[in-house]
Amino acid sequence: MKLVSVIVRSTNRIYLKDAIESISNQTYKNIEIIIVDASGTGEIGNRELESNRKIEVVCTGESLIRPKAANAGLLAAKGDELVFLDDDDIFYESHIEKLIGARSEYPEKLAAYSDVEVIGKDLKKIIVYGCEWSKNRLLLANYIPINSVLFSRKILDFGCAFDENLYILEDWDWWLQVANYTSFNHIPGVSACYRYELGESNHSRLYKEWRFILYKKWIGILGVDRFIEESFEWAQQADSMRQEKSLLLDEAKQRDIYIDTLRHCIGSLETERDSNRQEKSLLLDEAKQRDIYIDTLHHRIGSLATERDSMLQSWSWRVTQPLRNASRAARLARKLSRRINRQSLWRALQLARQGNWRGLHHRMRRLLVTETVEQIAVVSSDQNITSDWSTLSTCIIDNTPSFECHLPVTIIVPVYNGWEHLPAFFNSLLQNTTEPYVLLVINDASPDERVVPFLLKQQERFPQMSLLTNTSNLGFVRSVNRGMQEANDDVVLLNTDTIVPSYWLERLLEPLYDEKVASVTPFTNAGTICSFPRTLEDNAPIYGLSVDSIDMAFKRLVYQSIDIPTAVGFCMAISRRALNHVGYFDAEAFGRGYGEENDWCMRAANSGYRHVLCPNLYVYHAHGGSFLPAEKQDLLASNLRILDQRYPDYGNFVQAHIQKNPAQFYREAARLLLMLRPENRPALVIDHNRGGGANHFRSRFVQKCLDDSRAVCVYAEDYLLGIRQITCHADGDSLSLNVPDLDAFSEFMRKFSFDEVYYNSLVFASDPLATVDRLRHLPEQTRFIVNMHDFYPLCPSYTLLDDQDNFCGVPDEDRCKVCIRRHSAIFPNAPRDIVVWRNHWRELLERANSIRCFSVDSAQHMKRAYPECSEKIFVFQHDTSYFKPVPLSPAFDGPLHIGIIGGINKQKGAKILQNFASYVEKHQLPCQITLVGEIDPDYKLPDLVTVTGRYTSDDLPQIIIETGIQIVWFPSIWPETFSYVTAECMAMDLPITAFDIGAPAERLKTYHKSFIHNSKLPEDLYLDFTTFRERLLDYPIISKTNV
Repeated sequence: MKLVSVIVRSTNRIYLKDAIESISNQTYKNIEIIIVDASGTGEIGNRELESNRKIEVVCTGESLIRPKAANAGLLAAKGDELVFLDDDDIFYESHIEKLIGARSEYPEKLAAYSDVEVIGKDLKKIIVYGCEWSKNRLLLANYIPINSVLFSRKILDFGCAFDENLYILEDWDWWLQVANYTSFNHIPGVSACYRYELGESNHSRLYKEWRFILYKKWIGILGVDRFIEESFEWAQQADSMRQEKSLLLDEAKQRDIYIDTLRHCIGSLETERDSNRQEKSLLLDEAKQRDIYIDTLHHRIGSLATERDSMLQSWSWRVTQPLRNASRAARLARKLSRRINRQSLWRALQLARQGNWRGLHHRMRRLLVTETVEQIAVVSSDQNITSDWSTLSTCIIDNTPSFECHLPVTIIVPVYNGWEHLPAFFNSLLQNTTEPYVLLVINDASPDERVVPFLLKQQERFPQMSLLTNTSNLGFVRSVNRGMQEANDDVVLLNTDTIVPSYWLERLLEPLYDEKVASVTPFTNAGTICSFPRTLEDNAPIYGLSVDSIDMAFKRLVYQSIDIPTAVGFCMAISRRALNHVGYFDAEAFGRGYGEENDWCMRAANSGYRHVLCPNLYVYHAHGGSFLPAEKQDLLASNLRILDQRYPDYGNFVQAHIQKNPAQFYREAARLLLMLRPENRPALVIDHNRGGGANHFRSRFVQKCLDDSRAVCVYAEDYLLGIRQITCHADGDSLSLNVPDLDAFSEFMRKFSFDEVYYNSLVFASDPLATVDRLRHLPEQTRFIVNMHDFYPLCPSYTLLDDQDNFCGVPDEDRCKVCIRRHSAIFPNAPRDIVVWRNHWRELLERANSIRCFSVDSAQHMKRAYPECSEKIFVFQHDTSYFKPVPLSPAFDGPLHIGIIGGINKQKGAKILQNFASYVEKHQLPCQITLVGEIDPDYKLPDLVTVTGRYTSDDLPQIIIETGIQIVWFPSIWPETFSYVTAECMAMDLPITAFDIGAPAERLKTYHKSFIHNSKLPEDLYLDFTTFRERLLDYPIISKTNV
């Protein structure tokens, strides 16, 4: 038996024992082991193995590089055949016997090699080296591990030796030397193991440099022409093989796709067949039930016809004819007033008069005054107030109505000082009172010398004014009683610290047509239970507006009397009927004022009268024109005690009203009208509330509108959560309204004149196409702008991912028809018909004034789907100037650290991230991964991934610094339309990578620290990251340590 020398180069690592054990376990027994102590420490001594084989240790006393250690082993070896084994690799037990047999079979070939498998730290196979012999291929790359070859001692006689000038790749150079004298015999089958990345044997970082040195050496030996000729010959063979392999793989892939397509089609057809069978069965059952129901209706119709004929011939039918005429008149008025037809209303009014129906007459006058017949909600004391638009809409009419004259009335104005209020009060009274009236001013002996001359001058301006002067101060109550005694008609008590709007008197007196109404009070800024916008408070005029501007909103409110426990005396209409029945104010108990109207109202209520709020009138009240604050507090305290004594339930009565707050509907309606007044140039945004770029853009837009003193409303719908809501912003105020259905939303758009309407998204709309149709009918003067935050107008799959979760590229409609029918990710709110879908959207896009895309890529997709709208489609640059640049310099002295930012779901690349993280974990690669944000719970990440949770943009730079992220990766697989996070990372000067798709890639191609991935395979991604990292090390700003 030939002696085989096994040469082991070792630095005395812990793996040496495994290597020696694998040699001892060989089935071929005639072996000597030469261990070369490359460390030079002498710590490896001769040791006796259980098999009694001797181990010879070669130690020169100095540290040896790899080629020197190999040459030392060759000099010490005595065997006829030689083989190398590094101390971190192993032989399988038949390795040497297999190679000895190969050498014996072809003795002319002085070297034989078998296949070797490469395993990682986790003992899992990475690759197998097992190529057939080719000298030309060996020139290009080493494909023969050193422990795979058994060679003859004769090789040494040719002068072959390891090149001690090479730090690495010495084994490649050795095989090239041997190949000059002999060919190699390849024996298929794995019989040895090369263990990758154990210890410090990985010299991959130096490979490129030393490969160049090796090429240079062998070009010098072989000559340039021969080196190129032999290398090129193998490269041609390899290219041919790769092309053939690629064609075969493509063919197999196409065949698999075709088979999957057939399977999907068969499954769809079977599902459709079963569905049709079920539908047919249901239709048959429904037809049977309908036939039965029709028979029942026929029988019922016959019975009703018989009853009708009997009723028409009855005596009671003839007697009730006048009542039916009155009812017909009311219906006619309601029907015709929908068109605001005044002649038809007057006709209904005349019918009522002819029938002598006084109550109907009053009702007709009310309809004529307000010019509306919308079915208003009767606001009574037992109803709860909500912020639903369906409720507020019943309070609002489309246009400001005209107002009719009233019966004669006397306006009583008690005056006691209050000079600062008098000019504004009398000016507003003169300019804004059009109703026929008598003005009765009572000067209660005002000590201010300016008052009397001023009042005398007002008599010149008011021909209908009478001025009464008390010789001594009688107090507010006695002065008012004097005025009510002078008057013969209904009266209005009006303080001098008020300012009235136009047509105020007509509206204030309208409720007095009801014989049970004793008093009427309007809304005001400071009037306790009649205060606006906040009840029970003395408010400043809302949004700093004038009384006329505020009242313009109240004029658009439907009149409907609202019961209140007591009138408020700053502006109070009083029925002459009630005065005659109840009497005047109690001057003995309430002397100088405060509480007298409450007492009178309680007496009137006890007599069966009502007190109402006039909800469509607003009067400004300065509060305090007659009394000083200290006097007021004393009067209030004293008079309240009297009320409590007379009416023990008064407090509970008022509190019950406050709790029910029945006027809140009107307060919110008026507030909404004021927010959306025309001078605020209101805009409307159609969107969802699910976050992301669309909401970010909307927030910026809303803030810009507010900065420009504009009003803006956001209509957001989410059918999954059952939410449909409008939120209005203006004048530093916000108001949210629940919207029950699309009809209510259409009514909202109709009642308010919007300058602009912006489409952001309808992805979560309950019926997107129905909403599209409503938007098509916007008024011509309203500008309509489409913002392409996603691709919903192109396809219900708003990310343009097809049924295989790949970007579809906006194919032809035939392909779309197949995809949309079997797409599992499309929400059920959208139809499964791409033709119907695009026809609806096409009509809306043709209505649009402009279609704004946020990238060239998005604009190209839109033009491909809707070429007829190309002239309206343009690229709109997002404003990112508000991003604060925070340049960061990541540290590159540690392991690779990848960061992913945002909420990661399927379309954002959750599966790609999951696969990559699993690959890193499986192969124990030196790579850290941090997700700054969240991931869809359906995609579980390995424990090595750090997930920070939600973050804010302001916190992002600090998170990047604290986590040590080096490279930011955007794994999104859909063509995003913009990506704010990309803009934020670019502002921070961070290295960024992404796939070659959508707006992020478009922008990164012009960014100096970017890398575009061409493959989604985890092994390719890892190579991309390491390559990018090495490139970044040469970037002048980035250093190896964090600065």
